[in-house]
Formats: sequence, structure tokens, C-alpha cells
Amino acid sequence: MATIKDVAHEAGVSVTLVSRYINGKPGVGKDSAAAIAAAIEKLRYQPNQLARSLVQGSTRTLAVLLDSLDDPTRFPLLRGIEVACQEKGYYAAFFSAGGDAERKTDILRAYSSGRVDGVLVQGSADAQTLAEGGVHVPLVAMEGSLAGCSCHRVCIDYRQGGYTLTRHMLGSRSWICLFMGAADDPVAQALAQGYAQAVRDAEGEDRIHQVPCGTAQRDGYETMRRLMGKGILPHGVIACSQAAAMGAMRALLERGRSLPQDMLFAGFGGEEVPQSKGYPALTTLRLPWEEIGRRAVELFLWAREHPEEGPQTWKVPPVLVPRESSHSPMR
Repeated sequence: MATIKDVAHEAGVSVTLVSRYINGKPGVGKDSAAAIAAAIEKLRYQPNQLARSLVQGSTRTLAVLLDSLDDPTRFPLLRGIEVACQEKGYYAAFFSAGGDAERKTDILRAYSSGRVDGVLVQGSADAQTLAEGGVHVPLVAMEGSLAGCSCHRVCIDYRQGGYTLTRHMLGSRSWICLFMGAADDPVAQALAQGYAQAVRDAEGEDRIHQVPCGTAQRDGYETMRRLMGKGILPHGVIACSQAAAMGAMRALLERGRSLPQDMLFAGFGGEEVPQSKGYPALTTLRLPWEEIGRRAVELFLWAREHPEEGPQTWKVPPVLVPRESSHSPMR
């Protein structure tokens, strides 16, 4: 393997001049630069990245702190971070803290003293704790609630997701009901806000119809039974989870209704659910975890270049996945 000395000898210049050329520093003449470039190509020289990092005061490494490294729903997040790091010339060091904020703090303190250039952490609450603990490198939270976070953050735009999903459903029906999640769940509330805005824009305030519903399949089943018992049959239902949507569809099918002819359905969640016999494939929103990972790396790089700027929040909308459950016209 060629060394920097070999390059200098081949180009007929000093090692110092080769080092200046590699690191993009001034003071290298046009002829010398051409000779060094030709020598590097001929010898297929690869600069020592660790040595360059020491000279530049950068390790080209990001610490990534997650609750778990074996959660399959977060594999796209890891892939997004890894791909973005490779594209930008960085390395990602992944750590699992099992949801323990104190352990995350210990890991950060061990690695933030010149060992990493920045930190990506799962959850804004943990990121806030870490920031208050005196971390002196750019810190980016991935996901988490909006309230009380003074860190850079990349999050899913659930409000836009609720808006997009509702507009899709309103494309063929005029009365869409929302089976809401818990009142104290910020994700459920953001989805409800997007739903309500979409209905206002398309149909008006009097068409907003929201009913409380849990996220389990049984919750969706019981909620739909209660509505039918009151003679309430909206044209379509958006459920706060895919499981709740499946339960609601079961209650309707038990009453001899046809799906999606009699009622459209969509369920929020993003995870893939098995398609049951007799049920239409469920329309949903795919959570953009891979894009969250990519954007988190990009926000770190932005923060590194703009240390004087305050905390930024970058939002990534969920992706609509239309399927059979929302595509049949009324009889």
C-alpha cells in the first residue's frame, strides 16, 4: 500500500506539500498540484482518514444512541443514518441504552470529549437531558414530542400525515369519521388536527366527526358497534391504528355489510399488517424512518456549519400508501 512518502517521491515534492494538497490547504502551486494528483492516481494512494481527522480536529464519527438496536421497526432508521454517513464521509457508532436516559448520558460523556463530532439520539426528552448535561457537540434528536425540547430535532409531521390521509379519503366520500387515540397522546392529537383541517378545507366545520377510540383491535370493534347501534354510518373511517381499523371492519362485516363498497377504511401506523381473508387491503401511512435517519445526519452537518444558530426542527411527512380499503365507489 502506497504511503504519503511514496507519493511525494513520485511527484518530486516534499511530504509537507503533499499533505497540504490532500487537506485542501493553500500554498500548493498548479504544477505541483498536477504532479501530486498524477502520483496519487498512479500509486492508487488512499489517505489515512484517522490521521486526517487528528490534523483537522475531527473524528468524522457520529454517535447514535437508541433505545434498542434489535427493534425491526427501526431498521430503516439505522439504514438511513448509515447511508447518509457513507455519502458524507462519516462513520456511525451505534449504541443501545435500553431506554435508560442515565446510561445514555454516561455513554455521551465518554464519547463526546473529542471522540465524536456529533450525537444523534432517539427521543427529544432524552436529548434535552443530554444537552443539559453539558454535551459540547451538535446534538440532534430523532422523533419525540415538540414540547420542551431546545435541541435540534428531526420528527415525523403527523399533522400533515393526518391531513394527507383525510384528503385522500375525501376524494371519493364526503363524510369521514376519525377514531381518535388518547387525548394526552401528542401523535394522536397531531393526526386529529390534520384530519380536522382537511375536513374544514373540503367539506366544512359541520362534517368533522371525531370519536374516542383506543389502538387495539377490540377498541375499533367496540367503537364501530356503538356507532352502528346509534344508527351512525359514516362514508369512511380513519382509525388511530391499523389494529383498530381491522376491528372496526370486522364489526361492519358481522352486520352483513360489504367493504369497501359500504364504507371506506384507513388506519394509521405504518407497520405492515397481515391481510385477512374477506378484508380489503388496508390504506395507511408509512412512517418515513429511513428519511428521518438521513435528515438527522444532514441536520447535524448544518448545525456544525452554523453553530451560532438556535435549535432547528425539520419535519418529514408520512407517506400515503393507498390500498383497496379506500378505493371503491358507493353503491
